[in-house]
Parts: sequence; C-alpha cells; structure tokens
Amino acid sequence: MGSTKTRWLTASLTSIFPCFRLMIFSSADAAAVELTRYPEGLASALEKIMKRNQGKMDVSEAVSHLFFVDPNRSPLDALYATHPPIEERIRRLRAM
Repeated sequence: MGSTKTRWLTASLTSIFPCFRLMIFSSADAAAVELTRYPEGLASALEKIMKRNQGKMDVSEAVSHLFFVDPNRSPLDALYATHPPIEERIRRLRAM
C-alpha cells in the first residue's frame, strides 16, 4: 500500500513540477525583458554563456550550482533539472 502511494505521489509531482518550473523561469525572463527592454541582448548573453560552458569544466560539485549552465553535465541532468534548458530560454526570449 505504501509503495503505491509513493509511486502515485512521485508520478503526480513529476508531471506537475515541470509546469511550475517553466512558469517561474518564463516569468523571470519576462521580468528581465520588462526591466531591460532588450530581449535580444538577454538571449545573446545566455547564448554566450552556453557556448563558453560545454559541460566539461573541471569544477567542484560544491560550487557547480553557481553556474548558469551546468559545468559538469551528465546524462541524468534532464531528469533532475531545476531550470528549463537554456536553449528553450533563448528561444522564448527571441520570440518576445
């Protein structure tokens, strides 16, 4: 019984959480555009950060959370991601 409840809760949260996550970061990007009135500049800055950081940096896990893009990429990153992919953020900014 307990494992069924756990599976149901996990499935529910993983299906709901990405929606909240995208809403939060979309509104943060929208607020940044409202403040700067320059979405192309914000998209360009994120693009430069993404190009510089290819996920192969020798950075301690203790400070990796300080980076805009994960400096130590792994195949499990998408599963545990707390932010939308930077490519999606760039695409949304360019669409504004």
